Amino acid sequence: RVDRAAGTVRLSTTGGRITVPFVVPAYATGMVGGKVRTADLIHRDGKWFLHIVVDLPAPDVAPTDDVIGVDLGIAQPAVTSDNRFLGKRAWRNTESRYFKRRRALQARGSKSARRHLRAVRGQQARFRRDGDHVLSKRIVQGAPPGATIVVENLTNIRKPRHDLSDAYLHSPLAAPYDGPSLV
Repeated sequence: RVDRAAGTVRLSTTGGRITVPFVVPAYATGMVGGKVRTADLIHRDGKWFLHIVVDLPAPDVAPTDDVIGVDLGIAQPAVTSDNRFLGKRAWRNTESRYFKRRRALQARGSKSARRHLRAVRGQQARFRRDGDHVLSKRIVQGAPPGATIVVENLTNIRKPRHDLSDAYLHSPLAAPYDGPSLV
């Protein structure tokens, strides 16, 4: 149980319930006052941390007519419609390094190599998740409040169109119009 006024929290331990004082850091003072949902007590590097999740009301933002389009790519991870190029050149080098390391480990094929492959897979997944987080945060921070952000949807772009019949695909209706026919 969290008592914000007294700056204490009651915790259940194997020796019974104890009351522990806590300090809210300056960057989190704006979140004090929300309804407490969950809390995690974490021990890291000899220090104890209490992570508290709270519900906060959504800010009132008036919608605007501003629309920001985002193009996702390979050479540039993201480009916005207001000509902001997001991402870092070092990301491609890092991905290339992971690729070469995985290829070498897969070629080796030993038990140790498979163990190292699992570690590399986790490192690469964390790297990509961090890159996605950095991109999305920069896109949202660069958009004016109330703007609409539109991200391209390339799902199934490489799959064949099975919803169209062969007869339609090979008919004159599917061909581009080149002008009047002289037949």
